[in-house]
Amino acid sequence: MANDITQLHGLALHELLLSMAESLNIAQGELNNIPPYDEYGRQNTMYHLPYLDFNLKINTEFTDTSNTESKVNRNVRLLNQGPIKRARLLKVIPSRSISTNKKKEESGEIESSISGKFIAVMPDDSATLKLICTNSTPVKDKDKNETYTFNIITQVLNAANEPVPNATVEFNFDAYETANLNGQSEIKDKIHLSYGENSTDQNGITSTEVKIERKNTKITSFCFIVNSKSFVEFISISIK
Repeated sequence: MANDITQLHGLALHELLLSMAESLNIAQGELNNIPPYDEYGRQNTMYHLPYLDFNLKINTEFTDTSNTESKVNRNVRLLNQGPIKRARLLKVIPSRSISTNKKKEESGEIESSISGKFIAVMPDDSATLKLICTNSTPVKDKDKNETYTFNIITQVLNAANEPVPNATVEFNFDAYETANLNGQSEIKDKIHLSYGENSTDQNGITSTEVKIERKNTKITSFCFIVNSKSFVEFISISIK
């Protein structure tokens, strides 16, 4: 890495800082890929980069853009655009030793140092999530008596109402609330969910198919629990 830095020339300061930040992310990503257990089933030591202090010694150099143009180009610009506007550009280049003050003055470079710290910020798992649950209309199976199929569709949004991809969502049938809601002591209906757990897509959406084989037609409302990162939403499905 040191060799790469010494070869940089005219690098903007924000590019240098972004390059350092990207290198930190790559390093932490490699550490995150360490398997939690070794080949013998023992726990591996996991590492995390909490911060990085840095101190950059650099030279800054002002250059005149007009000086880089040839006489022919300057004459063409004078004819077409009028007087040349001189621009002063700031270059950040790797620090190198300059033996005499005379050479420093001739080079137009100023030696300086920049200190700072990169601090790791862990994702906030307690951030507020919003679960929006809907369901398709229950459809009666033509081949089976009193068997209904429908989908529970859930979208996961963050506090800024942005979709949360790759979020784990759990679907469960709430037999207790279903019995209470219908004034029954127990539920004998067979409930099958195609996915008890699923992940959201890029739009923060996931779903599961529910199939209910009714044994007691007096039960007309079925309750389900949708859960993601301890945020819970209840949904009730009516079948007449």
